[in-house]
Amino acid sequence: MSKFYGLIILFFLFAWPVNASGGDSKFKIPVRIGPQYPFQFFYTLFEPESAKTLKKGTFSIFFLSSQTNTFGYSINSFIREREREEWDSGQFKLCHNKKKTKESWNCKSEGYSVLFDGEVTQRNVQLFWGISDFLEVQYAYRSISFSGGNMDRTIENFHKNTAINNGGREWSDYDNLEVYLWDNERDEAVFQLLESTSFHKMAETVALKLLLYNKNDQYVVSLKLASNFNDEYFWKQLNEVDSMNQRKHRDFDDFNITLYASAFKQDWAFHLALSQTRIDTPYFENTSDQLTFLFFGINRKFDNFELILQDLNYSSIFQKDPREAMGEDSNEFTTAIRWQVDSDLFIETGFVEDLTHGLTNIDFSYFLILQWII
Repeated sequence: MSKFYGLIILFFLFAWPVNASGGDSKFKIPVRIGPQYPFQFFYTLFEPESAKTLKKGTFSIFFLSSQTNTFGYSINSFIREREREEWDSGQFKLCHNKKKTKESWNCKSEGYSVLFDGEVTQRNVQLFWGISDFLEVQYAYRSISFSGGNMDRTIENFHKNTAINNGGREWSDYDNLEVYLWDNERDEAVFQLLESTSFHKMAETVALKLLLYNKNDQYVVSLKLASNFNDEYFWKQLNEVDSMNQRKHRDFDDFNITLYASAFKQDWAFHLALSQTRIDTPYFENTSDQLTFLFFGINRKFDNFELILQDLNYSSIFQKDPREAMGEDSNEFTTAIRWQVDSDLFIETGFVEDLTHGLTNIDFSYFLILQWII
């Protein structure tokens, strides 16, 4: 909570308007890059936005392509070591293979163990329509693919050159796809993904955004409600463990509600968001039925481009575990540039870096966005 209060203080300290103007509403908006950890994607998630809504009759279309490299594992798992191909990949050794070592733990206790080594590519299309000056309708079509990727060598070399710990990455195969989630209580895998996938629809999302307060386009507050539907592939076909394919799920089984606040000071913009996802039926047993998000962003506009810095903190779907960091929050920092190509056309590019380096965090993500505002 100390971080939350710190962000509140920063928001009002730096956003206090001096000859302030909201300026061009097509600029000074956050980059729409939400949580990147793949196990969160089963649910309706928070997305960064300005608190402003589109004016009546205004229409916007948004295209996103992103690639995320994720590498994280529990202490009771191992990955196939380079030059040791006789080892089976992805097994949970120590207790699961009945090996008694000083590192053994009680795997019969509640909780999960994880191995996620792979890359996720997303392609999203989103539509926004201002049906009045106070109400905006949003629709998103999200597609996704999983693969071993091609970023492992680059990330490993970058870590070496910058004296960042590779966290065991140097022992794993390059560009390998291995995803396991192990239920320690039942001593079995509940999720497995070893084969690369082509692009499939992950989900469709509908949302309503309501403007609550607007003082001269300087201080703006709004509320958004969103929910996913048509996500059968992700829920019932992606997992290679057959026993999970009949998991109960229906459209609009969860929802996300977000309170946005924005302030504008000449060529600067400051954005704050508090958000929560409520889940009716979690995909995995003994995981959280709610997720919380805290977002803070800064925009600095120049002539025809702007610099964007964003920080997103979000909770884990897993329960708190005293042995590992499965239930710890994730913190992702985004750096981006937005360039105005034409009066109504914008290109955004940048990267997301994980700051927490836990078991359920990404390693690195980069993205390209095309946005057209009519």
